[in-house]
Amino acid sequence: MDDDERDEFVSSVSKFLSAVNHLAAELEGMKEMMEFENSYFEFLMGMLSGTDKGTYTQKGVYGRAKSTGSLNIRW
Repeated sequence: MDDDERDEFVSSVSKFLSAVNHLAAELEGMKEMMEFENSYFEFLMGMLSGTDKGTYTQKGVYGRAKSTGSLNIRW
C-alpha cells in the first residue's frame, strides 16, 4: 500500500470502530432501560397484587423488601 491508500484505510477503520463503539454504548443504554422497566413492572405488580413486596432504594435500584410494605423505607 502506498501512503494515500494506507491513510484512507486507517481512516475507514477508524470510522468503522467509532460507529461500533457508538452502537455498543447505545445498546448498553437500551439494556439498562429495559432492566429498569422490568423492575418497575415487577414493583407495580407486587403493589397491586400484595404478594411480592419490594422497594426502590435511594439510587433507584429495585429489591425485595425486608420490612412490611413496598413503600415503607427510610431515605
